[in-house]
Amino acid sequence: HLQRSGKALPNSKTGIRVYPGEDYLTLIMSDPIAGDKGNMLEVNILKVNLNTLEKTPVHSMVAAGESLSVERVSGSNDIIIFSTSPDGEKYRLAKLSL
Repeated sequence: HLQRSGKALPNSKTGIRVYPGEDYLTLIMSDPIAGDKGNMLEVNILKVNLNTLEKTPVHSMVAAGESLSVERVSGSNDIIIFSTSPDGEKYRLAKLSL
């Protein structure tokens, strides 16, 4: 069972993206939170073992931006995670191997 950030803004939605692996799922959860200089995202990345349902935290961060986007790296099992500002500017947050 997954838990939403305690800092999530009221009336906002948690973004959840799921990427299947051989024996596990990679979950990317993002919650909009208030920041000192505007909207921020709290991003948590977990791997869930499909045999045991054990959740392992992979990465946790707070980033500027209002939305999250994910792109697959061509010819690999890697993804790159970006936050996007209100004016459409993209900021690279992390690169993961699935």
